[in-house]
Formats: sequence, C-alpha cells, structure tokens
Amino acid sequence: NDDWVGVYFDSTSSGGTFDNCKISRADIAIESRAPLEVTNTTIDSCVIGIHARDGGSALVEDCTLSDLSYLGICVENDSTIIRDSTVQRAGSNALDVRYPGGVVVRNSRFTDSDKGAYLETTTAQTVDIDETCTFANNDIGIHGYNTGTSCTIKHSRIEGNASDGIFYDETSSPTIDYDTLTTNPVAVYCSNSSSPTITHSRLQYFEIGVVVESSSNPDIGHEPTTGDNEIAYGDTKYVYNTTGNIVYAQNNCWNVSTYPFTPSSSWFSGPVHRTYPDSCSFGASFVFHASDQPTSNAPRLRSGLGSIAPNPFNPTTTIHYDLSGRVKVEMKVYDVSGRLVRVLVSETKPAGSHQVMWDGRDRRGSPTASGVYFVRMAAGSQQFTRKMVLLK
Repeated sequence: NDDWVGVYFDSTSSGGTFDNCKISRADIAIESRAPLEVTNTTIDSCVIGIHARDGGSALVEDCTLSDLSYLGICVENDSTIIRDSTVQRAGSNALDVRYPGGVVVRNSRFTDSDKGAYLETTTAQTVDIDETCTFANNDIGIHGYNTGTSCTIKHSRIEGNASDGIFYDETSSPTIDYDTLTTNPVAVYCSNSSSPTITHSRLQYFEIGVVVESSSNPDIGHEPTTGDNEIAYGDTKYVYNTTGNIVYAQNNCWNVSTYPFTPSSSWFSGPVHRTYPDSCSFGASFVFHASDQPTSNAPRLRSGLGSIAPNPFNPTTTIHYDLSGRVKVEMKVYDVSGRLVRVLVSETKPAGSHQVMWDGRDRRGSPTASGVYFVRMAAGSQQFTRKMVLLK
C-alpha cells in the first residue's frame, strides 16, 4: 500500500473534471497544467492535495482535504477559484499560493495546520480572500511573503492560532479589510519592510496587537481614509513599534466603546500617531513615544496548546498546554492518515499551565515510525491541533 503518484494533466491535455470522488494516500492527489474542476470531492492522507500549476484555470468547490503531510491546495496560476471547501491538518500550508499565483477564495476554512495560508505573490496577481473564510487553530493563520497590493483579505475570521494571526514578511503590502482577528498571541506581525493596510477590522484578545519591526511601515489608520478599527482587550501592547519611525494608527476605537476613553501610553511602544476616539469619529491628534515596559496587569490565561519541545524529537518530547478553567481534557496523537496513535490525557484538569510527555510509542507500547504526527487537544468545546515530527 505504498503511496501512488495520483492524477496528472499536462499542458497539452484538455484537463479534467472530478465530481463526488475520493482520493487517498497519493503523492499528489491531483496535479494539472490544464483547466481543472474538482467538486464534491474528498482527499485525505496525501502529501499534496491539489496542485493547480501554470497553464490552466482551476475550480475547487465543496471539497474536503485533510491529513496532508505537506500542502493542501497549491496554486501557481492566476485563475483559481476555491469555494465552500475545507482544508485541515496540513503538515505545512493548508493553502499555498505562489508566484505567479492568483486565487479567489470564498466561504472556506483552513485549519489545524502549520500555516492556514502561505501567500507569495507579486502586484501582478490577485489574491482575494473574502466571504467569511476562516483561518483557525494553525501555528500561523496567514503568512504573507512579498505579497503585493492586489492581495486583499476581507471579511475573514482569523482566530485561535498558536503564534501570529497574520505574519507579513519581505516587503509585503496587502490590505486587511473588515476582518476579525481574535485570540491570537500577536494579531498582525510586520517584518522586513512590510507595509500592510489594516482598516475596518477587529483585533481583540491578543498579547500584542500589531508588531512593527525591520523598517516596516503599516497603515493602521491614516486620516481621513483608513482606520476605523476596533483594537481591544490586549494583554501587553496594542502597537509595539521598534523601528523608530512613526506608525500611523488614527481613526480607531481602542479597547472599549465607552467614551471618553484614552488608552494608557504604556500600551504602546515607539512613536505611534493616534487620535482620541469619539464613537469612531476623531478629534485632535497627538504623537507619543511610549515606554517599552509592559503594563502591570498580568496576562489572562487562555486555553490552548503551547510549545512542543524538542520538535523534531527522538524519542521523547514534552507538550505544554494551558487551561483557562477547570475542564475535561482529551489529548490524543494521530498519524498523517488520521489514525489514533496514543491517548496522552483523558481527565478533568484545573486551570493553569500543564505539560505531558510523549515517548514516541503507540497505545500498545510499541515504538512508532519516523514521520509527522498531530497532537489534538479538546478542552471543553475548544479544540487545538499542533504538528510534531519524530526523526530517528
């Protein structure tokens, strides 16, 4: 039962149509350089699910892709549409859009993966993520690398990711518009001269709202055209600017809707140009250079998976997790095909920080093979998934 190559269409073919199909245990389930339609199809336990390459359009609709050891949907053309689909438990990127990739995504979910989406495109291609798409319970929700101004993430929900909601790198300049970023340690991380526009969005329940470093220059609100964000319920910093340049964060509502409310300067680091809120209409502006010291308020503990160390590991690793209250916890290890390998925890635990060790053995006590595994924690109604790599 070795993995098989899958289905491939070259550029000389007329392409293919898949409807109500099931594809499992392939190297690349479907790869095409010609027009492609995949509808009502289930793909699981493959290395790559769908690879839409240069030379043909692609439609992916009403599909479920799960337990991919590498990529879920990989787009390398400029005319792919993804609708009403779910990609979950990808070892690397659930959605992978590469130069010269162009994609329109509607009403789809990308969850429980290393990255919900990896976007590496230029200004010549359109990346349009809209219509309540969700990027949840990944390590990073969305990673943008050299994404241009034609990349828009709009009306999406980016929540519960272990590291960053959105991480922009290498001169990325997309638009975040009407999005909700909630319960991510960092809502938006801007690095290496990245300058996204963040407007009409809700950033809430974070440790740091927006990190600005390495000559980045995001627009978090610039009178009179951009801004109108609700940036609320942060633990440590609302804007953490290490560049020395002014970051514009005007026209926003900070923390709560009650008026008047002026957030403490200790919630900001570096020069941040703000205005006072008045029901999201704003008056006189000011600039302040805040201290780098965090507030004295202790961060609120939230349920979630923490670090897994070492990772990769051989033969043992320690999994850290937090609980916001007393709750029944189920923590299980699965292989890339979705088979249960080991139950690590199944009991009620108190609030606080916890840890459990996995010795690389299955339920029978036998050593498991080298490869990718997933630890999945259910804490009450919440679920979290992280990837582990066992190397022998």
